[in-house]
Amino acid sequence: MYTLPQPNVAGVAVEGCPVVEVHDDSGDWKHLLEVLYDGTILTEETIQFSLVAALIRLGRKYDFIKLLKAAVKRLTHDYPSTLALIDARQRADFSLNIAPYPGIHFDALSMAREHSIPSVLPIAYYWMIRAYPQTSWFDGLERPDGTSAHLAPGDLRVCLKAANKIFRTQFKDGYSLGWMTAPNPSSCLFPTQCPARRAEMLQKCIAVDPLLSGAQLVVESLSAAESWVKRCCTGCQPHLMQLMHAGRARGWEELPAFFDLPPWADLKNDL
Repeated sequence: MYTLPQPNVAGVAVEGCPVVEVHDDSGDWKHLLEVLYDGTILTEETIQFSLVAALIRLGRKYDFIKLLKAAVKRLTHDYPSTLALIDARQRADFSLNIAPYPGIHFDALSMAREHSIPSVLPIAYYWMIRAYPQTSWFDGLERPDGTSAHLAPGDLRVCLKAANKIFRTQFKDGYSLGWMTAPNPSSCLFPTQCPARRAEMLQKCIAVDPLLSGAQLVVESLSAAESWVKRCCTGCQPHLMQLMHAGRARGWEELPAFFDLPPWADLKNDL
């Protein structure tokens, strides 16, 4: 911040100290000053999204690089860019770095898009369409403080297009739920019952609430996905488990493309 150009003309002063006029949100400056006066705030396990957002906005604008990186680290922790980190969320010792609240995916998506943090975008978009009913995509969602979170028109178009494509793709051969319609393996012990069980599971996945996307391209709970496969016989399970894992990995790898984004490797954050 001290490297920014300074005006040559004298301005308003208080007790001999110049008054710097800024046009940022006062709440953002309150958060920033609190962190500058008490750095232990950033050592807390979980902090509010408003603090993360303030440090990203002001950190980028006024060149507080360390604070910017600290805030982005929390955002990318909670919105990861690898499947291994998605699976880590299921561990008992995992904890979020940002306190959740209704509408957080709206805000994380906007923050990542507006401030050049593209690695967050695929999973933020995915959780957006998976977590919220489509009515909220249009109408917004009320936050705990009474304000409303809304999708930008461009993000709304992306979500609508991707939700339909993801729902149709996830049932195809080679994707996360493709094992439900795969040919019965020769090792199956119950050639009649196992296909019937898979067909029943398939119908449950298809018959989703019309207001929900039913997205299962990346089944986030690996234990839940494996429990579905284990409803089939022990003769089927190894083959179907392999199909499920491979389809889940493929869905993750292709996830950015569903939202018209570059591949994961090209989603570099501008820090």
